[in-house]
Order: sequence, then C-alpha cells, then structure tokens
Amino acid sequence: MTTPKRLMYVLQNQKAVFKRGLIIVDKYDYETAKKIIQDIILECKGETWHEVRSNIMKYCMSEYGD
Repeated sequence: MTTPKRLMYVLQNQKAVFKRGLIIVDKYDYETAKKIIQDIILECKGETWHEVRSNIMKYCMSEYGD
C-alpha cells in the first residue's frame, strides 16, 4: 500500500513505477510506456518457454495466480 504523495516522490527519481499489472506515471507518454515494456520483455530470457513465461509473469497479473 502506498499514498499518492509517496508515488509522486518516487516518480521524481524515475519515469515510471511498474508494479504487477500496472505502470504508474505522472503523465502519459506512449513512447515511454512502450520503452518500459520493451525493456522488461528483453529481460525475460530463459532456456525454455516455461522459464520465459515465469519471468514475464513476475511483471503481469494472471488469472491463474502465482
């Protein structure tokens, strides 16, 4: 749990806060959002599809839970 004041403080030091299923920004910018998502996907590497999926799901909400 956090407050709007705390989020604004965090956003002073970074462009976005990415939490499970949410990207929080102080103003909408398509290119910034796209870059954040691309960077996350590039980090989600693995030897098998299962490993890749597990890494992606760390950032996403899922109907299947954890």
